[in-house]
Parts: sequence; structure tokens; C-alpha cells
Amino acid sequence: MQDYLSIYDLLLTPIYLGVVLFLAKIYEKSKIAEHPEYKYFTKGLMIKILGAFALGCVYMFYYSGGDTTNYFQSARAYVNLAFYNWDDFIEGWLGNPGGVNAWNYFNEDTGIPVYFHRDHHAFWVVRLLIPIEFIGANSYFCTSILVAFVTYTGAWKLYQTFLHQFPSLKKELAIACIYIPSCVFWGSGIMKDSFTLAAVGWYTYAFYHFFIQKNFNLKFALFIYFFIYYSRN
Repeated sequence: MQDYLSIYDLLLTPIYLGVVLFLAKIYEKSKIAEHPEYKYFTKGLMIKILGAFALGCVYMFYYSGGDTTNYFQSARAYVNLAFYNWDDFIEGWLGNPGGVNAWNYFNEDTGIPVYFHRDHHAFWVVRLLIPIEFIGANSYFCTSILVAFVTYTGAWKLYQTFLHQFPSLKKELAIACIYIPSCVFWGSGIMKDSFTLAAVGWYTYAFYHFFIQKNFNLKFALFIYFFIYYSRN
């Protein structure tokens, strides 16, 4: 456990949690007058963050590590590398992670990534996680809060898409899209599932508006292209 948690988890987690929920509440208040379904927005995010915390605690205190800690440890090594050699960091993050000299990037101070060139699909999650972990100050639970926040947007867009078709089912659809326990647990923390579920939500939202509603907005086309590309990785 000491390999993943630090004093920053204790000191920074309440701050990150407070800031994220404060911003969510402001956003909710700005939308709720025109869109009553936003009364579920902050509540859903709180549930999402709780699921991320539960996932982390189960894997650390019961399983003594696993996929979530491996993703975190791998992204942390890259974040540390950025402070040692920025060029190597960019090459490893955005370039070819399986290059001949790739393993020479890391040392005992940076840590060694678990997911590297051996698992292309897992490393794609690490690539997405690296900037989030930068903002999360290399703290597991701060990063978990940010992952929950980022991936929650996909669940919310999925909810809004179904609500557009069935506007009278606000509560029922909120339960189906946001509050299902298994999705909250497995789809909220530092896991591949969180990003995958978010991608499904955003893709469904973009596909619905572009093809079903015939709203040929460039942003919807870009969303569709990006998430098709994402699914291939």
C-alpha cells in the first residue's frame, strides 16, 4: 500500500474533492432552470467519486494491488520522468513506447511503468491517464477524483441522450445511466472500464445528434471519429 499512497493523499484529497464538487454545483445551478434533470448532476458525480474510492480501497486493502494500481504506477512513472527529461517524456508518452531505448528512460527515482509496450491496449489507458495524474499531483485518490469527474461526463451525456427521447423518465433514466451499482464500482476509478463507458456515452450522444437528429455539426462528427479511433486502441 505504501507504494501507492502518500501523505498527499491525506492532505490533498479533501481539497480536490471540495473543489470538484463546488464546481459541479455551480454548473448544476447554471443549468437547472432550463434543464430540470440537472438536479441529479452533482448527486451523480458524488456517487461516481464514491465508487472510485471504493474501487481503490478494495484493490489496495483486500487484493493488495491489481489493474488500478498498475495503471496508476505506470502513469506516475511517466509523470516523474517529465521532471527528469522532458524530451524522453514526450517520446515515451506520445511517441513509440516500445522503442529500443525506451526502458532506459526510467530509473529507481522515476519508477518503472508496469504497462508499457507489452500491452498496447493497457498502455493506451496509461496515455489517457498521464495528464490527469499530472493534475492530480501524483496522488492516487486525487487522480481517482479527477478520473471519476472526467468519465462522469460520458454517463451524463448518455443520460441526456435517452432523456431526449423519453423526457418524462428523468428519475428512471438517471437510475439506469448513473446509479447502477456495478457500473458505479467498476466504471468510476482508475480502470480501463471507466474510460470505455465514458467513450460509449459520448459516442452514443454524438451518433444520436448527428445521424438521428440530423444535426450535422462538426463537433458531433469529430466526437464520432475520435471515439471510433479510441475503440480501436
